[in-house]
Amino acid sequence: MFNFDDELRNVTYFVGIDADPNQAGRMISSLYRVENGNVQQMVEGVERFDVFYLAQTQTGHVLRLTADQVQNVVGGGDTTNDDIMEGIMGCIKPPGVDYISDVQLANGPGCLWRSIYAIEVHLLLNTVNNSATNETETYIYTPDSLNRVSPPPILPSGLPRDRMYRREFTAIVPVRSYTL
Repeated sequence: MFNFDDELRNVTYFVGIDADPNQAGRMISSLYRVENGNVQQMVEGVERFDVFYLAQTQTGHVLRLTADQVQNVVGGGDTTNDDIMEGIMGCIKPPGVDYISDVQLANGPGCLWRSIYAIEVHLLLNTVNNSATNETETYIYTPDSLNRVSPPPILPSGLPRDRMYRREFTAIVPVRSYTL
């Protein structure tokens, strides 16, 4: 028997702001993990954390989407019921249920979650300490641009850019099954 209270795990990741333990009054960003309400700091110096989902649609197209975009896809792509796909944003038609005649799984909001085949994770890390020679040391962060850019004066976290080196780390994690 499966006991949801004891065996179900809810895990969330986020970038949070902390006091720098090495310099009074300075704030730094860190990656956190929350498991069933227990918050744990994982890595200091995580400036950005972006997750994308690779999904295959009804037409066979592969899309790179955020969680909100995956959740907002509705239906099979045939919006006029004429057996012609009007766009590429439809969910794969779910299989029928053999033991109950004429029953299909729903293609409502979130139906595209069935078609996720990989998860793409991007982390933008910084050196935490002021080790660069200037505040405008360039870097590449592919969710924003394929070109080298300088950090803005105020980062998305609300912290100042400081004199740090930055580097992106990326992983694509395949999902073995289309049924998450």
